[in-house]
Amino acid sequence: MARIQVIPPSRAGGRLHEAYAAVAVPQQRSLPLPTPNIMQVFSLRPDYLEAVGKYWHTLWSGTLSRVNKEMIAVAVSKATQCHY
Repeated sequence: MARIQVIPPSRAGGRLHEAYAAVAVPQQRSLPLPTPNIMQVFSLRPDYLEAVGKYWHTLWSGTLSRVNKEMIAVAVSKATQCHY
């Protein structure tokens, strides 16, 4: 059972809908939006979601290949014992 109240993408409107669209998986920008669960925890604060989304996009844009970015993400998750 979820402990954090979230507004799912299927019920999002206005600013939240726009914020979800901005953080949706780029290859699949269809409805319902494939918004990562980790981003949905900010649904009650769309302003936070927008800020986190900008930060996330900054981190993932750049010259590293997707494979290298994924390897870094796995290494960080392992180091921080994050099983998500």
